Amino acid sequence: MALADERPEIAAEAARQAAGEPGAQACRQVFAELLELEAMCTRETRVRDRLLEDAQAMWTSARRPLAVARVAAARALLSGDGGPRLREAVGLLRQLGVRERAADAAGLLNRATAPLRPSAAVQVLGGFRVLRDGTPVGPEEWQSKKARDLLKLLVARRGLPTPREVVAQALWPGEDPARCANRLSVALSILRMVLDPERRLPQDHFIAADKHVIALARLRVDVRDFLGAARHALAAAGRSGGDAYATLADAERLYRGDVLEDEPYAEWAVALREEAQAVHSELLARLATAAAERRDHHAEVHYRLRLLERDPYDEETHLALIALLAAAGRHGEARRRHLLYVERMAEIDVEPAPFPHPDRRAAIPARPAQRGRD
Repeated sequence: MALADERPEIAAEAARQAAGEPGAQACRQVFAELLELEAMCTRETRVRDRLLEDAQAMWTSARRPLAVARVAAARALLSGDGGPRLREAVGLLRQLGVRERAADAAGLLNRATAPLRPSAAVQVLGGFRVLRDGTPVGPEEWQSKKARDLLKLLVARRGLPTPREVVAQALWPGEDPARCANRLSVALSILRMVLDPERRLPQDHFIAADKHVIALARLRVDVRDFLGAARHALAAAGRSGGDAYATLADAERLYRGDVLEDEPYAEWAVALREEAQAVHSELLARLATAAAERRDHHAEVHYRLRLLERDPYDEETHLALIALLAAAGRHGEARRRHLLYVERMAEIDVEPAPFPHPDRRAAIPARPAQRGRD
């Protein structure tokens, strides 16, 4: 399901957890499924095909013809081979009772056929944009601002099923609910047309709706990708050092700006915006610490400056940055930073710490913050 929702990092974590379960290595069928899942998580073509080849061999030795045909069809699709290999595998699947719509379900065939299906994605980090098959949707294609607002609202509510009344009230506050219901239906139709203008997919493929609720379905959203990657990276960093720095940096690069910056006064966007900001700040803090452990002073300065952009009153980060610059011999920058720190602390009525001794490194012993003199 995570893969169908375009979150391979969560699927990869599930595969690792499953591989650690007692008996996973001893059970041929379970191990073959794990090979398939691992193959679906990787973007390396050779690695993926090798994993699927091993899975196909295990299914063959286990005498599971349906699984053998499934893997064979997936390998042909992923390699772009639409010739005899694919026809043979698809023919066998049909003989075994597998229907054409089977690829819509979560699993190997879903992943293998994903590049062949129309796609749509929403970007809200740093501003709102919709991509259709990788191409931005132009403003002229939106017949209604409310249709665009509807999509923003659904994203802000994390794509979860939202009562129609709640959506209508947010889009048309204070207006007659009966009239709003019809307007909402029109906005929903326009939104679906924008996402799939040629109607190549079922109408609920991207936006699911019934008489009561509306929700996002198979629609990729950048903030959801960021939050998933960030939480995976932070969890990995908590378990071990290893490749934590690279994983944290990859997740941080996904953050292109605050959620729906073009809707600064929309109350319904505040919760998701603040959640993403908090996770981003945690990423920056962990990256600064990791950079210090690697003695990468340039990277540490970069991430601490980014943290101060987010929160200019973060005393701990101010002090760490000042000490880091002083220890690196960048005394002028360190002095300017200390003056700025003193100004910021004065604004919130906190007694500032003195300029650090030249021999002190960036890690300044923590001291209780003096939150006010009264």
